[in-house]
Amino acid sequence: MTSGDVIQVAEVVRDLTHAQINKGISPALKRMLAKARTTLASEIACALSIDEDAAVEKINQYLPEEDPDDGL
Repeated sequence: MTSGDVIQVAEVVRDLTHAQINKGISPALKRMLAKARTTLASEIACALSIDEDAAVEKINQYLPEEDPDDGL
């Protein structure tokens, strides 16, 4: 994630989000996911000339931030 490549950051967000939903991830990976989501939102905001909150909403449209409802 330190390469500066936004595609790699997006892949980290995608992969860790799916891992978190499917099997759970460690606290260290949760921190990495949060940092990657922030970085990705910043890049999207800059590219689309929108604020970071709107960029986060765009990310959340495709990748949920939290685990889905477990049906309880």
